[in-house]
Amino acid sequence: MAWPADGETLVAELARFRRLALVEGGPGPALRLAEVLGIDPCRVGQRLAGFTSAPDLTAVQRLLDGERVLMDLDVLFEPALQLDPLALLREQARRVGGVVAVWPGGIGDGRATYSVAGRFDRYDAALADAIVLRAQPVVFPDDVPFTMERIP
Repeated sequence: MAWPADGETLVAELARFRRLALVEGGPGPALRLAEVLGIDPCRVGQRLAGFTSAPDLTAVQRLLDGERVLMDLDVLFEPALQLDPLALLREQARRVGGVVAVWPGGIGDGRATYSVAGRFDRYDAALADAIVLRAQPVVFPDDVPFTMERIP
């Protein structure tokens, strides 16, 4: 495996199949993939901060229109928004031809979670048709910054 060729291959796969890739363990891989794409990542929290009241799903989708690398997703778990963050990200991937999103919670056993049981912002959903990228340290510039797991 070598970088950036493996990043380009992943980006092509995401675009071809309009898939979602969730990054676990920090934003490093998403930032490196944004470089491959030649774009700046979208910081969702900053984008939504401009609203004076809770936006609806359509407003959030409009705000994210065309964005392929998403970070700072914590705001999507705010109960006042009444969103399903994973469904929103999947739909975004279908609309723009693949999305890389830095998941702010945990991923394991085929599930994506956020927060802890009993909290108002708890989220737990099954993962399907997604790629999980787990950050890993790099020593050389051509090291791939993640391991990859395909979830059918």
